[in-house]
Amino acid sequence: MKETTACHIFQHPWDTVVQAVWRKYPNPVSESVIGTDIVDREINKQGILQTHRLMKTQWFVPVVGRALIGDQKVAYGSEHSECDPKNKTLTVISKNITYSSLVTIAETLTYSPGPEGQNQTHLNHCTKVTVNNRMPLASYWEKLVTNIVESNTSKGREAIEWVIDNIKKEAEEALSCVDEVLTNIHPKTL
Repeated sequence: MKETTACHIFQHPWDTVVQAVWRKYPNPVSESVIGTDIVDREINKQGILQTHRLMKTQWFVPVVGRALIGDQKVAYGSEHSECDPKNKTLTVISKNITYSSLVTIAETLTYSPGPEGQNQTHLNHCTKVTVNNRMPLASYWEKLVTNIVESNTSKGREAIEWVIDNIKKEAEEALSCVDEVLTNIHPKTL
């Protein structure tokens, strides 16, 4: 098993980052996730929003890998999250479903207010890659998968920034439309 951790500070309020997390996929930055479906969503007695989503992904598998695991073009993952608006924490735990008998990728992301106040959000990211020891070239696969995951970690942060920019653009466009409507209303119609 190989475990990697990373921390990041977003220069945005927690509420904004959480909105971006929900709208993260699909995006042009991290193109491996091509779709999501909500399986279950509820608010528990403590007021925590619990969500289970399935992720549909596309991964490039090297030629040597296709001989071992097949040439499946689409893979699936499961994501469980808990959003606590009172304490301002969002924890997202995801795990691959496809190929899980050969390699398991377990990822935990925790978003909380940053140390410098309300305009920051802290992300703690932990990934565990476990390759079945009976698999040929297990150490090679562990290193390969870990490198891919580490590359996707930075893409995931970039994707959050991309979504936040889009949210801001949408808000500006909506305000512009409201201003235009209000400007064009004839005083007699008020």
